[in-house]
Amino acid sequence: MTYRKFTLLASLALLLLISACRQEQAPPASDVDAQISLAMSSNTVGESVLMIAVTDSRLNSLSVNKLTVRGDMNHAGMVPVIAESEDGAGGQFEIPFEWTMGGDWTVEVTAELTDGQTVSDTFDVTVISDDGDMHMETDADMDMGDTMDATPTAESSG
Repeated sequence: MTYRKFTLLASLALLLLISACRQEQAPPASDVDAQISLAMSSNTVGESVLMIAVTDSRLNSLSVNKLTVRGDMNHAGMVPVIAESEDGAGGQFEIPFEWTMGGDWTVEVTAELTDGQTVSDTFDVTVISDDGDMHMETDADMDMGDTMDATPTAESSG
């Protein structure tokens, strides 16, 4: 056997040995079935408060390091509304959120759990203006004193 063939075979054997020793690391298995619920103080254009709960399948609150909310209009060209919180008492959050325009929104809630897992869910929300139209309001048009009698909830699409 020539030196070149020997070197090639030795190199191939070494590569085979190295790849056989390498172990794939699987992501940690989790038995937590997290779910996110969303309610809001108002679904009219302007200031609102989102009430978000992160629970397991038995509705026990989960510990959350950070919660991020992203609201996007269902049509292109609108700037998303983003809010974050690290102050959830036992998986319960109240986050100030501003609906900037009437219309259909998709709200994505992402929770970073204390065990390192990340869970998220999306919700479809229809936002209306005070006069029932779905149009953008200026600061002069907004009346922050108006409140709703019922607590609107969002429908999960995830």
